[in-house]
Amino acid sequence: MSSWAVRNAIGVNTHLDYTIGAYTDLAAVQRALAEIGVTHVRDAFQAPVAASLFQTLAATGVRFDVVIGVDQPVEWQLAQIEANAGLVEFIEGPNESDIWTKTYNGLTGLDATRAMQRDVYAFAKNSAALAATPVIQASLALGTSFAPLGDQAAYADYGNIHAYFGTGNTPGSGLPALLDQAEQVSPGRPVIATEGGYYTAPDATGGVSELAQAKYTLNLLFDNWDAGISRTYLYELADQRADPGNTDFHLHFGLYNSDWTPKPAARALANLTTLLGGPGGTAPGTLAYQITGLPGTGHDTLMQRADGSFVLGLWNDVRNWDPVTLTDRSTPPVPMALDLGQSYQRIQVFDPLVSATIPIASYVNTRHVDLALLDHPVLVVIGPELSPVQPLVSVVRNAATEGTSLGNVWADVIAAGALVDPGRTLTVTSLNLTGTRGYVGFDAASQTLSYLASGYDAGAPVDSFSYTLTDQFGQTVSGLYSVDVSGPAMPTVVGTVAGATVYGAAPGMRLISQAPGQRLNGAAGGNSLFFAGPDTAVAAYGLGNTIIAAPGDHASIATGSGNATVRMGDGNQVVVAPGAGNRITLGTGASSVSATGGDGWVTIAGGDNQVYVTGPGNVVRTGSGADRITSTGGAASIDAGDGTNQVTANGGGNTVRTGSGDDLIQGSSGASMLDAGSGADTIRFGGAGSVVNGGDGDDAVYDSGSGNTVVLNRAGDGVDDIYGNLSTNGVRFDLRATLSGTGWDGDGATLARFIAVATVAGDTTVTVTPTGSGAGSAVAVLHGTGPLSFADFVSRSDLPGMGAIGIRVTEGQSVSDLWARLADVGRQIDPWSRGSWTVAAIDTTGLRVAGRLDLQGRTLDYQATGFDPAASVDSMGFTLADGLGHQIAGRLAFTIDGPARPTLVSGSANATVRAT
Repeated sequence: MSSWAVRNAIGVNTHLDYTIGAYTDLAAVQRALAEIGVTHVRDAFQAPVAASLFQTLAATGVRFDVVIGVDQPVEWQLAQIEANAGLVEFIEGPNESDIWTKTYNGLTGLDATRAMQRDVYAFAKNSAALAATPVIQASLALGTSFAPLGDQAAYADYGNIHAYFGTGNTPGSGLPALLDQAEQVSPGRPVIATEGGYYTAPDATGGVSELAQAKYTLNLLFDNWDAGISRTYLYELADQRADPGNTDFHLHFGLYNSDWTPKPAARALANLTTLLGGPGGTAPGTLAYQITGLPGTGHDTLMQRADGSFVLGLWNDVRNWDPVTLTDRSTPPVPMALDLGQSYQRIQVFDPLVSATIPIASYVNTRHVDLALLDHPVLVVIGPELSPVQPLVSVVRNAATEGTSLGNVWADVIAAGALVDPGRTLTVTSLNLTGTRGYVGFDAASQTLSYLASGYDAGAPVDSFSYTLTDQFGQTVSGLYSVDVSGPAMPTVVGTVAGATVYGAAPGMRLISQAPGQRLNGAAGGNSLFFAGPDTAVAAYGLGNTIIAAPGDHASIATGSGNATVRMGDGNQVVVAPGAGNRITLGTGASSVSATGGDGWVTIAGGDNQVYVTGPGNVVRTGSGADRITSTGGAASIDAGDGTNQVTANGGGNTVRTGSGDDLIQGSSGASMLDAGSGADTIRFGGAGSVVNGGDGDDAVYDSGSGNTVVLNRAGDGVDDIYGNLSTNGVRFDLRATLSGTGWDGDGATLARFIAVATVAGDTTVTVTPTGSGAGSAVAVLHGTGPLSFADFVSRSDLPGMGAIGIRVTEGQSVSDLWARLADVGRQIDPWSRGSWTVAAIDTTGLRVAGRLDLQGRTLDYQATGFDPAASVDSMGFTLADGLGHQIAGRLAFTIDGPARPTLVSGSANATVRAT
């Protein structure tokens, strides 16, 4: 059958003549009918205005089943029907007259029903305007009324049922009984369900949820069609009026709420009619198919759309609502299989509860599909498409210089897939790297897809890999990612035999490994390029070599005699780099690096690494891990990440910085800066002129030299134990960070309120009181000082400049760089913070002309007012913060200059100041 026939069998009830509630908005009625794709309406002429309302809808293509109602005389209603015959497609006898209390021609009850139905039928068949219009049998409300009413087939062209099942019963469970009842009154006649539906008042007897209503509505339409019912008029289009308290279940049958917002049932019906399509096309064809696994409650209906595609409706007629717990029931999907007589280019499965345009599953070029039978109809669309079929293949083209990474290209391939499989949630599910020369990293969990170009091979400059994308419905998209690799023109040798040694015959060659277990051997003259695979060993000789390696555990990497560049991915590497000027960059792993020529760079992303550098001027950067770093050449810059690190920096002039963790830092030659992060660190150093900061935590500091400086903590950031000949070695104590965390304003007379020393048994404890009163906190114990007075301690300490910061301006002058100035003040007062000092707040109390403060835009401006000889200083307070919980408070003082002249100052609001 045609899918249009199924769609054309759908109608809906309205109450156009109601004078209150939803149906007074005729424009909304029109919009709703258009949205759900229904043009068949059941209603009654119950008021004089009804005809004009019917005619307005009829102008949009709507046709009516006009039922005889209770509110107007039957003769008047029939006259209205005849006068508007062009919009009437059915005439229906009295509506549920077995429960009427009114009489008809002196008759009551079923006698009145029989007489009225006979008169309606006779009027229609004797009217020239209505003679061809079918008449539907009177409807009955009570199941016990059918047998007493008896055979009335002579007075109707169609039988009539009202398909209400209540308490969440399935449509299929009650249909046989209803059809038997219709047969008693209209034997041999086709049947129309002039009413049918479920109401969304879950707390009322027989009510269901909106979701259950949507599922049952779809099931009702398909069950009725499957049972041979010619048309089903759903009851009803909209809730008649608002009933927020759910006091009247009659007001909750609508597909739409009373404010015309759609319930799920309306959306599902709109999707269903869209999927069924419109009229036209050729006569329905045939489709050979077989379903395996369909349960006894399962149903299937085959239809064909106007475009020639077949639509197979599949549904499981099971209970979707529990009338006891008043909750939705969830029936697990039933696995089943569909086998077709031939392969089809595309098969798509649509769920009307989800979408009419986005399938829940798609299959390409197949005759067999595995399906899931749901508790409501899904439509399997088979064959010709509504739009031209696009092959589900995506292509991405990119370019890269040899040895460089394209970064994460996940988004690129997803975007390419979306062009051929739009509206889906796509993910990369698999790769095919056969023949791929570059390194491809793939991690679906983190949505990472990276590409590192191998060496440029002029004979094969295009590299590629293929991928598979999968959407949320199981549809796959195949893709090809191509990369145009470029590089300088130079002699090139490519190793393609596993385990082989690839030789560079002369300096300045490019050696590429394309097989596992290989060894690349360069020529003695150097200046060669090496592109290693995940397990390649490299032996480079001479100066200026570049070694680029994919992630993996390489047997060994030897760089030559200096000025080499090494870039390697994650893995446990062994790198030997003699000579000066080497640049070594490694990924995460447990690697061993030896760089013995000076002026080199070693950067390792993370892991437990061992690094040994000699010669002056080396730079070492490591990520988190337990690293062992040794530098013997001096003037080194070492930055070890978080972890339990061991750093030895000899030779003098070194800068060492570590992250959080219990680190060991050693340096013997002086003139160094040793800065440990948080943790219980141990720092041993000698020589002269070094500055040592243990950072947060309880640190042990051993000073075997002389003339060094030790930075003390802020209160609450740990207590450091400091050892050495502290009474004689000229050690100084840096209190800038210590005091910047207090309320001290730089006045030497009050310093003793904020910091104190006490010597017991030759050891001096330094205590800090942040507020200047109350109990203090120990920040350090200075071992072996002997008696140490407060004055002596202060004389050996570096204090912050905490007084007001002065700026001289001319009257009317603007100062616009105050934010940067204050941030620099923070760095001067506390240079040891690992945060970034910035302005946190401004106090403008007493400021004569307010500045412009923008904390987000990092702007602080001041414009001086006029020069007043009696009050030439203007000021504002400020608070700085480093983002790590530390703050510094101070004041900015502006001294305003101007020429000497008589001056008047207004001190009152809204005052008038006159010059005499």
